[in-house]
Amino acid sequence: MSRYLNLWSIALCTALIVGTAASTQAATAPPRTQDPTAIRILKSATDFLKAQQNYAFSADIVFDDVLPPDFKIQHHAVVQYSAQRPDKLRVDYAGDRRNANFYIDGKNFTLYDQNANVYGVLAANSDIDATLNAIFAKYDFTIPLADVVSNDPYTAFMSAVQSCWYVDKATVRGFPTHHLVFVQKDLDWQIWVDDGQQPLIRELAITYKNLPGQPEYAATFTDWNFRAVDNSVFAFTPPKNAVLIDFIAVKSSGGIK
Repeated sequence: MSRYLNLWSIALCTALIVGTAASTQAATAPPRTQDPTAIRILKSATDFLKAQQNYAFSADIVFDDVLPPDFKIQHHAVVQYSAQRPDKLRVDYAGDRRNANFYIDGKNFTLYDQNANVYGVLAANSDIDATLNAIFAKYDFTIPLADVVSNDPYTAFMSAVQSCWYVDKATVRGFPTHHLVFVQKDLDWQIWVDDGQQPLIRELAITYKNLPGQPEYAATFTDWNFRAVDNSVFAFTPPKNAVLIDFIAVKSSGGIK
């Protein structure tokens, strides 16, 4: 996954990144090869998503906050997404720790913190990926589940994969799915893909295995639809008394400037 973990420089965004637990095969070491069945199923899911001009979904998220030395506190969030290729996206995040909205309307990227009633605006690029990549490079933060809403989700998912395999068939919220596991240097992730006419992503799970306490983060996907929506969905209108703030660029060394 290309942007699997990002400790955002803006405090209001800290809790918005995905992840959760990866399983291992009992009593045996995980394989060191890339299973063609797992790759084929993942590609069918990402190719299907890539082909959609309009799409929307919700995600129920559970994530860990690790307290010293290794005690885990679990938090919850619900996120709603609407996208229109190539250059429009809206993300509404409501969680235990943050409530925020992200908008890309084709001209601007806007982040709005509901609790603080503040917002920041940056110029958008030609498409969703270009906008998110430019913001990540300069400000070191991105939206949750950025790989799922990428213009090329297969490449985003597979860019750092070292090995993968097909686990078995499984059921996620009543839907029959294929359960796949992928291994990277710093994390393990699992994905459940619908075993139906449409290869929809039903769940995504990541374990940050090299971080203290190995925090986990899970997203279960619901309410997929592929209907067009009005462009007004992607436009941000500042609420009453909302304050415009500046983003702070991050130096390559990790400091701010």
